[in-house]
Amino acid sequence: MRKRVARAECETPTLNSLAPDLCQLTEPNAATVLDALKRRYLQNVIHTNCGLFCVVLNPWRGLPIYTTDLMSTYRTGVADMYPHIYTVAQSAYDGILRGGRNQSILITGESGAGKTENTKRIIEYVLECSAPSSSKQQHVNGGISNGYVDYGSSIGSDVVSSGVLLEAFGNARTTHNNNSSRFGKFIRIEFNEHGKLQSAQIECYLLEKSRVVNQNQGNRNFHVFYQLLSNAFSDEMRKQLLLTKPANQYKFLNQGNVAIDKDIDDAGDGLLTSRAMDRLGITSDEKMEVYSIVAACLLIGEIKFGERSGLDMSYVDGNAEIDAVTTLLGVKSSRLIEALTQPSIKVGDKVIRKNQNMQKSVFSAAALAKVLYERIFRWLLDKCNEAISESTSMRRVISCEFMEQRSTPRGGEVAARGVGEYMRTQQG
Repeated sequence: MRKRVARAECETPTLNSLAPDLCQLTEPNAATVLDALKRRYLQNVIHTNCGLFCVVLNPWRGLPIYTTDLMSTYRTGVADMYPHIYTVAQSAYDGILRGGRNQSILITGESGAGKTENTKRIIEYVLECSAPSSSKQQHVNGGISNGYVDYGSSIGSDVVSSGVLLEAFGNARTTHNNNSSRFGKFIRIEFNEHGKLQSAQIECYLLEKSRVVNQNQGNRNFHVFYQLLSNAFSDEMRKQLLLTKPANQYKFLNQGNVAIDKDIDDAGDGLLTSRAMDRLGITSDEKMEVYSIVAACLLIGEIKFGERSGLDMSYVDGNAEIDAVTTLLGVKSSRLIEALTQPSIKVGDKVIRKNQNMQKSVFSAAALAKVLYERIFRWLLDKCNEAISESTSMRRVISCEFMEQRSTPRGGEVAARGVGEYMRTQQG
């Protein structure tokens, strides 16, 4: 049964309205929780504890709260009373060192809540803890986000590069977030008995491959497409990839009418992506093959189809686009045209070609683009895991696991109810 709370009751500050832990509120309900979070947010305090949980609000601006000096403070335990994601990370790291037990951290929230950034900050903290003192570098509000920090370990730096690469191919601009993860992520980082980084592994699931061919208003395709068309790459390279138009003239890149976004540095991010691939051991030839497939996905959207009058039969209208795609993929144009307009079906021992209408051919082309992109994403994920994985069969290792969930509908409402229920349980 829902309880109505008067506005005056919510707006009247109490002695614990700015308490660092929501469990200290005298009236634990959705209204008082939201009011307490708002009051802290207006004072640039974005972290609030709720028992075992840490509630983090997206400040939508840079705050000087992710520095090496602050990491050192939380490592000493002096700042335990102040809510911060570093407290969560330190608790997990202590569980590894002192308890010798595997640790798990779940990061969830609506799109734009800051899941991706908080995941990066926590991993940054754990890597900083595990790095030798002589290798630690001072960095303020940068760290894992810029892809250049040396953590005194090849695996540690490769974990950072893997994050940069997967963001380029798996993140996109949405109406709520300029860098929204469009896939779920499970990261396992293993340490030896001395707390030093030993190995890592990344699992990805539910890649939103439909975004390759369709974006809603205010949304963009995956970052890598725009990076490829930016100044991060030379005009000569784009000519090799048969990309001759700006981003806003490609069908698969401008459906949301935001192909150009001044808040996103596609050129700078493109350079980071290229350097991350170098760091992970992806050769120049392999990089060119990856970009060729990305370009092919883009050009598939430019293929035009027609339909013969009075017949349920489609055809490719113009050869330039289909020739460009087949050149990049290394297949014959005739084979691709047949696959899109006259797919083969097997009946018994016989293979029969079946004509299909224009709409089905368009769907077939979109399906091809999606499966190509998904395959290249999986290949890159395998390359990341090759770089950060190390055989641990003969060693004793303890792991810290990070689970970043995709956003869910009405996530904020569900979260508010969950927080209220948790606090009532604690106080009861």
